[in-house]
Amino acid sequence: MGKDGVITSLPLVNCGASRQELLDYFDNTWTLTEVLFSGLLGEDTFTRGPWHQLRHPLIFYYGHVACVYVNKCRVAGLLQTGVNDYMEQIMETGVDEMSWDDLSKNEMEWPALREVTEYRRTVYNLVKDGAPRAPRPPPPPAHRPSPRAAAR
Repeated sequence: MGKDGVITSLPLVNCGASRQELLDYFDNTWTLTEVLFSGLLGEDTFTRGPWHQLRHPLIFYYGHVACVYVNKCRVAGLLQTGVNDYMEQIMETGVDEMSWDDLSKNEMEWPALREVTEYRRTVYNLVKDGAPRAPRPPPPPAHRPSPRAAAR
C-alpha cells in the first residue's frame, strides 16, 4: 500500500527476484484478492451459483488460489500433506467451463464463508512463514537453446 493509502499491483517479478521481492509480490497479490472479495456483501453472494451455470459460485474462486498454493508447496516438497483435504478436493480444479469440469458442484452445499476465510488464513501463514526457510531453486539457464537445435 502506498503512502496515500492506495493499493496497487506490484509489477510481475522475474525469475531472479530476491526472496523478499517474491514475498512482497505474494503479499501484494493476496491483499488485492482480499480487497476484491471484501466488496461482496453477505454469505449468499459467495455461495449462490451464477444463473448461466458456466462458472462456480464466487466462494470457489475465493478458496481456489489458496488451494493452488498448497498444491505448489506439495509439488515443491515443502508440504507432505494438504492443509484441508475437503477444501482442496472441491476447490483445486474447475476454473474453466470445459466439458470435463465438474459443474455439478454448483448444486452442492459449499463451506461457510468463515471456513474458507480460515482456510485462506492458514494457507497464507503457511506460505508466508515457510517461504523464508524454503531452499532457493537454481537459477534458470542464461541461454536457452533454440528449438531448431533438436532438428540438427
